[in-house]
Amino acid sequence: MKPNATLNFLLEQAKELYESRTRELGLATQKRDQETHKTNMLQNYLQEYHDRLRSGSENGITVADLINFQGFIAKLQDAFELQKRALFMSERHLDLSKEQWREANRKMKSLEILLERRRKVAELAELRREQREMDAFAARASLIKQSAY
Repeated sequence: MKPNATLNFLLEQAKELYESRTRELGLATQKRDQETHKTNMLQNYLQEYHDRLRSGSENGITVADLINFQGFIAKLQDAFELQKRALFMSERHLDLSKEQWREANRKMKSLEILLERRRKVAELAELRREQREMDAFAARASLIKQSAY
């Protein structure tokens, strides 16, 4: 395999990895957003039930209703704590996805730069070769012109 062919192959592999990491980053972002939404909903729901309990306590509430409220609030609190852990995990996954995406992007960009440099070197070598040919042609033409006089 030619060096540029190898680099082109590596660049294609890097692009595929970058695209894959981009999709993973999008999914991780969606998941974190969903977990944030669920966490906020549970927090609001929990606050609403605390407010209802406080309002009920001020207006008078039966012991049975108080116990039911407290039990339900405890279950909501447990669900909220579990949801906060799920949010934390989704944020960690998102951070990891971002880092993997950055690394894939860096690798892809590095290979693109390397290929571009090699293309420029090859282009410059071709221009030099053409210039040498033109100089040689001009020198021959000059010799032929001088020998004609």
